[in-house]
Amino acid sequence: MCSCPESTKRGISIGEETAGNKIIISVNPMNSVLPNTKIIAEMSTTTYVIRNNYNAGHGVIAAYYTTSNIENIITGKDITKDLVVSII
Repeated sequence: MCSCPESTKRGISIGEETAGNKIIISVNPMNSVLPNTKIIAEMSTTTYVIRNNYNAGHGVIAAYYTTSNIENIITGKDITKDLVVSII
């Protein structure tokens, strides 16, 4: 859903690239249990096209890129939140 604010210029993404496809959003999942493995598989039943352009195989690329490292995780430092606060 990060593609909607980006495509309408109502928001920016801060952090890392999102997962998924920024052109198409699939929703309304239907679960099915695979017969041999009993793994639950989720399949979308509805698809929304957000943009009519080419998908280069990426999600939404962050306008401001941040990434955590092990020291930040151990100390509880949230560098993405710190960046957001400094931008605001």
